[in-house]
Amino acid sequence: MMMLTASLLVGIAVGCTVSWLLAPEPKHSTNDPTRQSPYEVERRTRLRDEDFVFRTFGARIETVRSMLDPAIDLRDNLLTMALRSDRSLRQYTARDFVAGKIIEGFLVGGVVLLLLILIGPLSLAVLFGLGLAVLYPLLCRQSLLAASQRRLKRQRLRLPFVIDQIALMMQAGGGFEESLRSIANEEPDHPLTEELQILLADIDAGRTRRDALLDLRERIRDEDVGELIFSIVKGEELGTPLSALLSDQADQMRIKRSQWGEKAAAEAEVQIVFPGMLVMIACLIVVLGPILLPAVMNFSN
Repeated sequence: MMMLTASLLVGIAVGCTVSWLLAPEPKHSTNDPTRQSPYEVERRTRLRDEDFVFRTFGARIETVRSMLDPAIDLRDNLLTMALRSDRSLRQYTARDFVAGKIIEGFLVGGVVLLLLILIGPLSLAVLFGLGLAVLYPLLCRQSLLAASQRRLKRQRLRLPFVIDQIALMMQAGGGFEESLRSIANEEPDHPLTEELQILLADIDAGRTRRDALLDLRERIRDEDVGELIFSIVKGEELGTPLSALLSDQADQMRIKRSQWGEKAAAEAEVQIVFPGMLVMIACLIVVLGPILLPAVMNFSN
């Protein structure tokens, strides 16, 4: 009887959750200034066109979004920069991302709950379902941050070679933008090349080179990229030849990368000490065990 009652309550809770998720979207107040912004309207329209969850559960995502702290877009810099660094996620704000993942967590947790009810005890099903619903947004955030760090690492590794190529092309008589276009067409799927394509698109759209470069610096929060863009902007203001400036920057980046490799090797040497000791102890036990075990047995007898 108790199991039947518990199952009925779970079914009612799941039904209420599904009806809440699928409820029609209410009309928004026209007093909200963000909804009167053409950019905001276009961004939200594009977001719903590209994201199935936003398109299907837009009303509920909006409800959750309104409950979140509006300052999350400013405080969670890591999440904001990770979203900006991924071309497919640039239309999201931090609040949009968190609200969407909370709704996805409800959906994933509900599916897991229903599946586990069919094959296992109710208490275990509820525990796993609720746990997954709570942890899902956190796991998605950590996964996005990890992907952003991998993307930044790939950009750092390729940056010195790209700067060298630009310097050589300019020394051969090419222009700065022409050199960027040649490099952007070589490996279009690389994270750094994607950023260069966005840079060129901004310049073609009428933005000044200085503003486009500063926007690139905001998208790639890296010390080397910041120094490079600062040098290019100041070099253009002072009339310094860009080819020589870029060659110097590439040399400095290679030196920094070598120092980074030496530091990583030293850290790895320290980190491997403890696992090495465990392996050595295990080997000693395997070698000396057959010899010491009979002696210990005889001594105990």
